[in-house]
Amino acid sequence: MDVQPTSSPPSGPIDERRARAEQTFWEMAAVLYRRRRFILGTTMAVAVLSVVLSLMMPVWYRASTRLLLPEGSGSGGLSAMLGDLGPAAAALLGGGGGDTDRYFSILSSRRVLDRVVSTFDLETVYETTDSETPRADAIRLLQDNVEFVIDQEYGFIAVEVYDQDPERAAAMANFFVEELNRVNSELLSQNAANYRRFMEQSLRETEAALDSALAALQRFQERHGVIDLPTQTQAFLQNIAALRTDVLQAEIQAEVLRRQYGPDNPRVRAMQDAAAAAQTRYEAAFQGSERMLPVPQTAVPELARQYAKLQQEVLIQGEILKFVRPLYEQARFDEQREKMAVQVLDPAVPPERKAKPKRSIIVIMATLSAGMLAVLFVLLTDWWRRNYRTLLERLTTMASSQP
Repeated sequence: MDVQPTSSPPSGPIDERRARAEQTFWEMAAVLYRRRRFILGTTMAVAVLSVVLSLMMPVWYRASTRLLLPEGSGSGGLSAMLGDLGPAAAALLGGGGGDTDRYFSILSSRRVLDRVVSTFDLETVYETTDSETPRADAIRLLQDNVEFVIDQEYGFIAVEVYDQDPERAAAMANFFVEELNRVNSELLSQNAANYRRFMEQSLRETEAALDSALAALQRFQERHGVIDLPTQTQAFLQNIAALRTDVLQAEIQAEVLRRQYGPDNPRVRAMQDAAAAAQTRYEAAFQGSERMLPVPQTAVPELARQYAKLQQEVLIQGEILKFVRPLYEQARFDEQREKMAVQVLDPAVPPERKAKPKRSIIVIMATLSAGMLAVLFVLLTDWWRRNYRTLLERLTTMASSQP
């Protein structure tokens, strides 16, 4: 007996959903095929229109100049002389590690933008003369048409200017660089002038303090007859030792003669007088009558302290003067030195190719957008045509069911 094959039962809701999705897909494909002329026509019309509009758009050119930060930017020799004094002195002179931020701030400042607007008559170029704020509007449009870019990999700054005239675009880019160097030089000169005045005042105060210390030392020397207290003290002590030796020698000889010849011998009396004279000179030296150190011995410690204090002040002011004078001279040099903010690696030249509009991108994007919108419109209108009666019936039912 032959066995008849049996059909497998349906796999349930999954097959139903798959079949329904496949049916929906073919229905949508059929709708798109029926409305293919509308879709293609709309897409082609938008494509042609986008071509026409892109051709009518004004052409913009981009001129670019590349800049390098100069080596040792900042205040040059003065910053190098300051060395380890800390960031405050470098900040005062416009130096330090923030050169790039400084240059970006100068380039984007209203001061520079206003100069560019005035130099190239951008109020007329941008047609803002009839507005209520022509200069402000021109500056705003200029900000939209200029870019300042830093290349982290190669370490250069780029100034990019967009304009409808390639010659003007290049001239504006180069003018931005000129203004950067000019304004930066003015600011650094002002800072250097302020620092020079500060150093000049410090120099004058140091010189006055040194003169005052020298005058006080001179008055001390004149009043006490002291020129070089340590040397004089050493010589004085040596002289005291010699005087004391003379006294002892005279006393010993007088005693020897007295024992030998008796106290009334003329030679004994002469030697006793010599010993007394030596003792008198010795005591007088202690009382300050010695020219080598014409001060009492008891006053020597206090005089030494005063002398050391005066000498210390002279030495301190002298060292300060040695430090301040070169800084002052360098500040005078930096005030007069012309400073370049950046070095031009590639000056801007009139571009030969346009930068915008990107007509091909505009046409492609407009065409694709039109095609997708046309497909979406066809599918939505077909869905509405097939379901609007059902929607109306549901809305009517819902409205009637409400009290």
